[in-house]
This record gives sequence, C-alpha cells and structure tokens, in this order.
Amino acid sequence: PFVIDAQKDGVNPRPFDKWEKKFGYKYISSSPGWEFDPLEKALSKSGTTGYDFELFALRYPSKIIKGLFTKKEVKLRRVKNESERMICSEFVAWVLGLENPQNYTPKDLYIYCMEKGW
Repeated sequence: PFVIDAQKDGVNPRPFDKWEKKFGYKYISSSPGWEFDPLEKALSKSGTTGYDFELFALRYPSKIIKGLFTKKEVKLRRVKNESERMICSEFVAWVLGLENPQNYTPKDLYIYCMEKGW
C-alpha cells in the first residue's frame, strides 16, 4: 500500500510504511464509496504538481494569528490554478472533487468527512 500526498518535493506516491515512519502524522482512514477511481485522479498530479510553500508558509500562519486575536475561524478565500502547486489538505479536497479545494484545511476536511459519515 502507498499514500499519495503533498510534501516539500510536491505531490508524489510514497510507500505507506515509510510515510508513516518518516512523518508520524495522525490520520483517519475512511471509505467514501467512490463514484470514480480516486487513484487515477490522484496519480494525475503525481510528479507534475509542486508544493505550495506560499500558502503553507505565508497564508496559513496569518490565518492562525488572526484566529488567535479574533477568537473565531478565519477562512482562506482565494482562487488559484491547482495544476501549479498544492498543499496536502488542498490535494485531498481536490481528489474528493470539492469546490475551491485551496480553501480547505485539515480541520475542514475532518469536519467534512465526519458530516458525510466516513
């Protein structure tokens, strides 16, 4: 088994055991009952899509800081061409076919999956 994710080297497949050992992320496995082949869609970005350092390093920290001061969730709302660069949560939202995948955080995806009963 393998994982396709977005890391500093871009969107790429990685052997699951090595991915789990190297990154140690907390994760939840779900089965949404695909209406299409998610593997084919996910692999279409593999090796061709870079990592979006601007979004991760510049925009997310400002979101966190604004949220700390306002005590409310500050949503990113931006338009971009996802064929250029992606971060991990954006990549997953794109594979799921969600509108404006660039605006999804890991928390947003978790809530979405829980609401779907996945």
